[in-house]
Amino acid sequence: VRRLSQSPHAQESERLARSELERLNTEDEAAEMILGIIAVAAGGLTERDLAELTDLPQHIVARRLEREFARCLRIVVRGSDRGYVFDHSALEYEVRRRLGEVIQRCQQRLHSWAESYRVLGWPESTPGYLLRSY
Repeated sequence: VRRLSQSPHAQESERLARSELERLNTEDEAAEMILGIIAVAAGGLTERDLAELTDLPQHIVARRLEREFARCLRIVVRGSDRGYVFDHSALEYEVRRRLGEVIQRCQQRLHSWAESYRVLGWPESTPGYLLRSY
């Protein structure tokens, strides 16, 4: 077994991730839910998906994704869907660490959301995330 020290690049990535999250207001419930759900989903949720999952109007979710969270997230395109994921794994890790118990609520919300589409028999309106990434 060889013990490896953390690389300077990894340390800098972690520092930048913490700095970026400090800049965000993660203490309001909407921010916590958006970031927490993106962290637990790890698969590229769309604005529509996030609006359903957070019970926020889609235009509010879009505004936060495009302005407030733009430097933390990147867009992944799958077919006609544009989903959001963290730009770096250090950001996802830091969100999970900071939000603690909120992450559990986000996980439960994601599972309940998926279950609601399953109960409906996976209708054509089922979000692509649930059919591909979930």
